[in-house]
Amino acid sequence: MLLLGTLPATAQNSSVFERFFANAVTFSKTFPREKVHLHLDNSSYYQGDTIWFKAYVVTATNNQLSNISKPLYVELLDQLGNVLERHIIKLHDGEGEGHIALTNTFFTGYYEIRAYTRWMLAFDDASYFSQTIPIYRKRLTHKESPRSIAVYNMDKSMAQRPLPQKDELEARFYPEGGNLVQGIPCVIGFETVSRDSGFVNLDGFLLSPSGERTIPISTIHDGMGSFMYTPREQPANVEILFRGRSYRFVLPKALPQGYSMSVANRETSFDVTVKRSSESLTDSLALFIFSQGTPHSFNTIEFVGKVSKTLRIMKSDLPSGIVRMSLINAAGHTLCDRFCFSYPKKTITMKGVSDSKVYTPYQKARYEVKVTDTEGKPVRNASVSIAIRDGERTDYIPASQTIETDLLLTSDLKGYIHQPAYYFEEQSRGRRKLLDNLLLIRGWRQYDITQLIGEKPFEPKQMPEPNLTLYGHVDSWFSKQQSNIAVTVLGKRDTIYVSGATYTDSLGNFSLPMDDMYGRMESVIQTKRNGKQKNRYADVSLYRNFEPGLRAYDWRELHPTWEEPVDTLALQQLVDSLTTNQLEANALQIDEVVVKGKKRHSTLKDTESFERDILAFYNIRKHIDKLRDEGKYVSNEVGFFLHNLNPLINPEGTQYGVNPLRYSVNGEEIQLPYIEKDLDMVETAMLYMDKFNRYAYSVDDNYRIQKSELTDAYTHLRVDTASQIALNKYVVRCAFKMADNWSSNKNYRPSRGIRRTVIQGYDEPKAFYSPIYPESGYFDSNADEMRRTLYWNPNLKTDENGIAVVEYYNGSYTTYMNVCAETLVDGVPASLNAFSYPIRKK
Repeated sequence: MLLLGTLPATAQNSSVFERFFANAVTFSKTFPREKVHLHLDNSSYYQGDTIWFKAYVVTATNNQLSNISKPLYVELLDQLGNVLERHIIKLHDGEGEGHIALTNTFFTGYYEIRAYTRWMLAFDDASYFSQTIPIYRKRLTHKESPRSIAVYNMDKSMAQRPLPQKDELEARFYPEGGNLVQGIPCVIGFETVSRDSGFVNLDGFLLSPSGERTIPISTIHDGMGSFMYTPREQPANVEILFRGRSYRFVLPKALPQGYSMSVANRETSFDVTVKRSSESLTDSLALFIFSQGTPHSFNTIEFVGKVSKTLRIMKSDLPSGIVRMSLINAAGHTLCDRFCFSYPKKTITMKGVSDSKVYTPYQKARYEVKVTDTEGKPVRNASVSIAIRDGERTDYIPASQTIETDLLLTSDLKGYIHQPAYYFEEQSRGRRKLLDNLLLIRGWRQYDITQLIGEKPFEPKQMPEPNLTLYGHVDSWFSKQQSNIAVTVLGKRDTIYVSGATYTDSLGNFSLPMDDMYGRMESVIQTKRNGKQKNRYADVSLYRNFEPGLRAYDWRELHPTWEEPVDTLALQQLVDSLTTNQLEANALQIDEVVVKGKKRHSTLKDTESFERDILAFYNIRKHIDKLRDEGKYVSNEVGFFLHNLNPLINPEGTQYGVNPLRYSVNGEEIQLPYIEKDLDMVETAMLYMDKFNRYAYSVDDNYRIQKSELTDAYTHLRVDTASQIALNKYVVRCAFKMADNWSSNKNYRPSRGIRRTVIQGYDEPKAFYSPIYPESGYFDSNADEMRRTLYWNPNLKTDENGIAVVEYYNGSYTTYMNVCAETLVDGVPASLNAFSYPIRKK
């Protein structure tokens, strides 16, 4: 029998739990957490494109724009997990904007863009923004594939992400509340994932101890489902049917005794039931309710001679978003933990109106967006980020990542969430069930809240950054801290110079403010003892290598299914009629002519061939900087350094596995001894299978490979390949790109007391370029007519009627428009994903 009670507005008298609650309140105020969302201008990109983005950084408690951090770090990672670019965005009251030019992106693939503040990494369960975006091969003609991604045969030294799933089918089980207890019925969430197709919806059975099928089980959405199970001493088996085969999995082992917690998601309440396995268990218990790490309320659990107790928690009393319910004892240990979702009480609505369904080439277009609050009143002076895209050439997945899903849902969950906006499209009983099932699985974890309630000290892993500051440390060559050392930093970019000076403290640490610095600068850090003429023999390390841990990709992120949102047949008929009318209106009779032209040689086949030969690509400069930042010794021997990057290269740098290793510099072959001491001048290294020592490569403006015969760096004569062919061994080539001022006749060994590095400031703001095509027929030669983002504005403002109007010009295709707009109004996120042409009915 269940005892049903109502959760009181004020906590009951219980000194130990009151102390826990008060400590949790103090903790949340002392260490407020942040979240971040990036609004991207598009869903996919091509080589040479630019990624435009708007950043919203909020305090996790109430989604209000944050003033805790000023620098925001935005990174672009390749498919294997290597950080290719890092940008620092200057936030103004929690908002910022930036761009990433894909002009140096030779490799195609599924890239990850992630964003975080330094303060977000202070906690064990670091929260950050992450989104996967495809970067396709630049398309030069209509005959080339519109979504081309190369296949590479990279060696293992390039793979940084966690290993992918090995088994053909995996089934993972998540007991509600965290634990199974013998004899207490429990809901178990489960998911089924295939190695070659990601999540799969499957059927199966719970098996009896003798192996007989008992209860049928099924996944219900995106490979996730749940079933009821009463555990015994020996864990039961589950049978899953997949592709005509039967797979067996063992459920988690149950505790012999203890407590369990279950949540019934009602329309207006959460009914939380706590059960104990025996009346002999008499722990003092309390149910704590948290929202984004902030304690909301608690209630002590009194069984009063019963083995179960149910508390009713009204949804109207809860804040919006993820709500965490934790059952803890008087020692501060978490016995059970459960995530629930509370739908927002306040809403912001965005609606848009376009002036046409379809737009002809270079046609002027107008779009109007209106923002209203819960009562339908206009929201004045709302800041809206808006992207207008060529709808027919934009990759579309319905119910994808938005500012609402990031701030209210996915930032608190583990793993990839497929089509997260699907869970917000309606609040029906069935949809609430699916959302609850998602939280049961993606929110499952073993929590320790002893730091939160003051039972265990907390030391942040990182500190907040109210301003951009360069932090560093000086050690002697014998790793002894150097105090009172003068540290001078000199930076140069083009004709701009910056400098700064300070002294190390008693622990050898120093800091220099950089809040007024923009861009990247080649810099020299000099150390000197005060009053001495010569530089100090010292190692300078910098505290700038903080980043989230790498995550594994979900199968769906590497195999997206793009959809057509509109009726393509009806659209094509309309486009054909518009094209015909336009041709008739501009018809001009001309005589028949014969056009002759030279056939352009395509380098696509050469590019594809070279891509298959690539073994590895290293940013040598970045690797060296990171090692020195961490206070590690960097050998100036090229071969030994490459060996540490890739064990297949021998320490002498002469072999890659069983293959000879040859070197080239800026496209010309060079012998290893001539660059043996020049490691500090190496920018990047490309390893590729050069077969019989026959070619060099370069990348043209269209990201195509241009092959050429190898020449010697000193004689400039063609390199002889006959001797290598006679050996019948393929050559592996290491192609170095050197710094612009490199010369093989100079010595680049590190100097006494001097560290050369690149210092990075904030990104310099840049405006999105919107071409104009007046009716006079003027053609804007600066415009990219293959562009798919036609308009981007990160800071569009609504007027006194809550309306904002944009005018722009279509590109070179007849198309419909896809509009993606987002805003954050007083802690309430909202988004709009609309089409000028009517979308297909579900």
